[in-house]
Amino acid sequence: MCFGIRGIFFLNKYPKVQFSLYTNSAEYIKERLEQGLLDFGFLLESVDVTKFDYICMKKKERWGLLLRAGHPLAKKESITKEDLLGEPLITTNRQSIQKELESWLERPLSQLDIFATYNIITNVVMLVESGVASALTIEGAVKNISIGHIKERCIKYKHRTGIQKVYLGFMLIFFARVKEH
Repeated sequence: MCFGIRGIFFLNKYPKVQFSLYTNSAEYIKERLEQGLLDFGFLLESVDVTKFDYICMKKKERWGLLLRAGHPLAKKESITKEDLLGEPLITTNRQSIQKELESWLERPLSQLDIFATYNIITNVVMLVESGVASALTIEGAVKNISIGHIKERCIKYKHRTGIQKVYLGFMLIFFARVKEH
């Protein structure tokens, strides 16, 4: 997560504040929020956030395909749903996103060559790099990882996936009051 200008001002004003960053599945993040172990989290839609206060972020994410640099599809500017047919794929294990993919592809995932599923995309980079399969993911999800033999191509899909900042409202009020004293 990039702090940007606001983050720099915050850190200059409060230099002793430290952050603990976690990367995990939406269910894990929600569980840690409920236990009071996290103050807030960022979740990709669609996730049930009825237990939380949340803010829908303005930025919407596009879907992409990670593939080995030498793969024939790496030469294309963008990937169509027809390109994915018969292609060994790794996809998220989140049911809500799998249903969204089925809707877009106009067929159940059982009709695709699903090699594996993941909960965090960084877990599959080596499989993609080895050429075993290509991975469906949010575009740019691994841009900060050194991956010389992998290319990312956007998927021709009009829908964008939103991001929600979730938190327990009463926890923020509690912490604000504690700091006042």
